[in-house]
Amino acid sequence: DLMVREGHSRIPAYRENVDQIVGIVYSKDLLKQWQEGKLEKPAKELMRPPYFIPETKRVNELLREFQRHKISVAIVIDEYGGTAGLVTMEDLLEEIVGEISDHWEKKAPDFQKLPDGTILVNGKMEIERVNEELEMGLPEENDVETLAGFILSYVGRFPKVGETFRFKNLSFTIQTADEHSISLVQIKRLDLKTDKKIR
Repeated sequence: DLMVREGHSRIPAYRENVDQIVGIVYSKDLLKQWQEGKLEKPAKELMRPPYFIPETKRVNELLREFQRHKISVAIVIDEYGGTAGLVTMEDLLEEIVGEISDHWEKKAPDFQKLPDGTILVNGKMEIERVNEELEMGLPEENDVETLAGFILSYVGRFPKVGETFRFKNLSFTIQTADEHSISLVQIKRLDLKTDKKIR
């Protein structure tokens, strides 16, 4: 109920007070338990270990750590050992890529299929929708929210306009971007045997 009411997908759990964070509860873990009819389980059995960082941690360093440890939220500790706040992958991507739409915002479809089979996709389109509506099969386990976020996480840096990279049988080309955001991405499906585009 708390996650639905507040609109958060991850909530820290603490013992006695907020300076004693003991874990992170993810909404998708709760959803899995709900689907299996196991909501009687105490929250502590669903918690993931917290990842602590100092207030002085740089954004680029934290992004690499998120990628390396496959996590999406960290607890920020102040110089006295107390909890100063938390930072998420979405926070980092908003800082680097531009403002990212929240899970709860409703948006019109943000893609266009061209006659040659190419698809133009808004960089802020949610990964879940990209997979559902375009059948792309992009990974969702790292809790990256958008196509732009996936690109940044996969490439490990901010790509330039015109730059192309591949993921499995997909070719991605950055069509429109500036120093703060990836606006438009061209996606092509490839035949891995011939390396040619599939219509």
